[in-house]
Amino acid sequence: ASDHIKVEINVNWRERFTVWTGLVGSSASGKSPTMNAALRPIAAIQSQAFELYERQKQEYEARKRKAKKGDDFDEEPPICQRYLTHNATIEALTELERQTDHGLGLIHDELSALIAAMDGTYKEKSGGERGHWLALYDGGPHTTDRIGRGSVFVKNHSASILGGITLDKLRGLVASMSA
Repeated sequence: ASDHIKVEINVNWRERFTVWTGLVGSSASGKSPTMNAALRPIAAIQSQAFELYERQKQEYEARKRKAKKGDDFDEEPPICQRYLTHNATIEALTELERQTDHGLGLIHDELSALIAAMDGTYKEKSGGERGHWLALYDGGPHTTDRIGRGSVFVKNHSASILGGITLDKLRGLVASMSA
């Protein structure tokens, strides 16, 4: 879901490259192994980013301890570069997006859980989150204002999504949406 990569439809029309993919199959049909194989390269990059972050965090903590008490230590803590997240809520995803402008990959082994979050069944919400989730597809700047969290500005509110769902659950979701 990169803001840096755009598909050119014609000279006047460019779109962000965002892919939402749902693998549909019966239980034990190989959805998860297929997703894992597709994710292997980006998962390796994410793993390297976590390792780098852990080293930087240890070095930061050592410098912070070394600073004399009473001295101002105004160095910013390191931030882990994120490429993937699994089963994130919209609030958590927005916080991750604040730290990156290249978008994120959102992985849901069970897409029905993501769809439930969109419909508001997560935390018994009223269903007002669907628009926030759907805005991820278009990408671009996004501001969310909440009393508890305050204002959160994201340069590129965008995520590619990969997940799996069984045909029975998909049928049930479609039936409930059309009811």
